Amino acid sequence: MTIYYFADALTVVVEAFMIFILLETFFTKRGSFPVWTYIAGIGILTILLGISNIIFNFSLLNACGMVLSVFLVSLMYKGSLTAKMIVSVLSILFIAVVEIIVMFFITLIFNIKVEEAVHIQEYRLLGIIVSKVSALAVFNIIRVNISNTSKQDSSNHGLGLVNLKETLSNYNSEPVIETTKNEFILKFVLFTK
Repeated sequence: MTIYYFADALTVVVEAFMIFILLETFFTKRGSFPVWTYIAGIGILTILLGISNIIFNFSLLNACGMVLSVFLVSLMYKGSLTAKMIVSVLSILFIAVVEIIVMFFITLIFNIKVEEAVHIQEYRLLGIIVSKVSALAVFNIIRVNISNTSKQDSSNHGLGLVNLKETLSNYNSEPVIETTKNEFILKFVLFTK
């Protein structure tokens, strides 16, 4: 029985990690926060998501609590509040939709009722593993494709601009990128501390 409690706890950690992948993809870190605060942010988000799961027991209020948790942690990043709320809502919604799809396929494959898929621990554990691996893969695909590279080996390319944006954010600066058919122009001001 303890493996199931461990799986539930690990689920929240994986969800927090996936959400940080999205936050890192769509937003720039604030230069005033040291790196360890983002690592601590994963821990804080894990705790907030876990508390929401315990208090609201996987209900609509739980989803709202999870969105609020993601939004609060997103404040560590630069960007508009609207964009942060959109990413917060869509990330939780996407995770929920993947869970529903996986549980649907489990009911079809094993010819069981939905209640059995949710309440029988073995099916539930299978659903947790498959849904989190699937969602993590999609989030990683989003991260790689947002990197904006035209090279075939996209997983090893497109990181230069991401690294440049992160470095510039440490100096309260942001790049301005202009492209035409034949030109790529990068402009930025570097403020020294």
